[in-house]
Formats: sequence, C-alpha cells, structure tokens
Amino acid sequence: MGDEAIIDEIRFEDSSVGGDYTFRKADEFFTEKDPYCVSVGHWPNGSHQFHAALYGVTEENKDDLITKLPLKAKVHLIQLNGGFKSVGFELEDVEAK
Repeated sequence: MGDEAIIDEIRFEDSSVGGDYTFRKADEFFTEKDPYCVSVGHWPNGSHQFHAALYGVTEENKDDLITKLPLKAKVHLIQLNGGFKSVGFELEDVEAK
C-alpha cells in the first residue's frame, strides 16, 4: 500500500447540511474531530480510485488546493471509537487556517 497517495479530487462539503452520507455516518465514530473533507485518490502504482477522508483542507484553502491537483498526501490513520482505525490522508505543508 505504501505511505503516500495521489489525491485527484477534493470534495469539500459541509456535512452538517448534507454531503456524502458514508462520511457523515463514519464521522460519528471518529475520535479526533480535526477538519477533513472527502477526497478521491489513487495509490501511485495503482489503477483504481478510492474515496477517503483528507485532512488539511479548510473552507479558506480549498479553492487554492483544488487548483494544484493532483496532490500528494501522506497516510493518516484515523482513530475510531472501540479501538479501531481507518485509513485517511493528510496534506503536508498546508498552513492551518
């Protein structure tokens, strides 16, 4: 799998008003509440795309980041209730807003 992926699409949504149901449901189990968005990406040597949580995207920086796609992102293990983890990603070198 590796420790880095290529992010092809950023889907920034306000999950409190709608958005991707899968992530709204999963968010209930996330123990860390850092801002994230839904992304579409692929592994550097893979041919299939995936959806994953992407940390480091905010309302303030999303438009700038979208113009820079595709972006590299590091694996970010998301801690879930019950001691489980899920795979997400985190952008590096992004100023927190």
